[in-house]
Amino acid sequence: MSGSNNPNIRLSDSCEARHLGPDRGYGVIATKDISSGRVILRDEAIIKVDAENLMSGAAQREINRRYNLLPAAQKQKYDALHCFIRDEEWAAVQEKAQRIMPDARIRADYLADYRRACTFATNSFGLATSRTQSAIFLDAARFNHACYDVQLPRKGGAEKAARWEAYAVRDIEEGEEITLNYYYRTELRAERQANLLYCWGFACTCDVCVPGPRSAQHDANLRNLNSDSSFWGKNHHVSRWFTKEDIASYVERLEERLGLSRAVGDQDLIWVT
Repeated sequence: MSGSNNPNIRLSDSCEARHLGPDRGYGVIATKDISSGRVILRDEAIIKVDAENLMSGAAQREINRRYNLLPAAQKQKYDALHCFIRDEEWAAVQEKAQRIMPDARIRADYLADYRRACTFATNSFGLATSRTQSAIFLDAARFNHACYDVQLPRKGGAEKAARWEAYAVRDIEEGEEITLNYYYRTELRAERQANLLYCWGFACTCDVCVPGPRSAQHDANLRNLNSDSSFWGKNHHVSRWFTKEDIASYVERLEERLGLSRAVGDQDLIWVT
């Protein structure tokens, strides 16, 4: 049951976002059994930005310009998303604002704009149409991370509304949390932990991150995978126009190389944009 301050958020006919506590915030829970291959969620971008550095001055201005064009309801949902800013970074930004902006109102607006840009950087997905395009999908942003996951690279139309789709790659039971991998799929545990902490501010505690035999075996599988040049030479990406058989073959091969099993492990999904 959801609390009055943290209501459940219906995302699709098969899942909803629920507040999982102060340390985890919202996560996505299956509201019914989902069979492998079924669509979990479809979403459309509300803000799309083309920038190599999302925290550059130009990118921040564009993010806030597009934010200000949103309807009030979407602004409210955007503002409710998790925003990660490293403590030392936020202290430096506040010090700079205090030093060069004597007007309290201007300073407050500047800090609010900076925080919105950080919210975008925390929650956005890269688009495959360009190395520099990113977008915010309000519902997709509710998925929590787990390293034990399988994804497809991003694909989407540059001139059309950016879309995000998630598919189950194994059977998911009602009541299970559905997770995705934020980015560092093939890095070893220590590298993943360092990057996740730096970029998103948390230490992953999924099954292959908790020190132990399974984590060690997963690292061994990753070392083996990363050295398999023939696999990466043939399967370095999956195109949106691949057939279902192509995708199934890719996922099967990737699971084999990673030593994954549909019978055990965290909830996995494939997402494309």
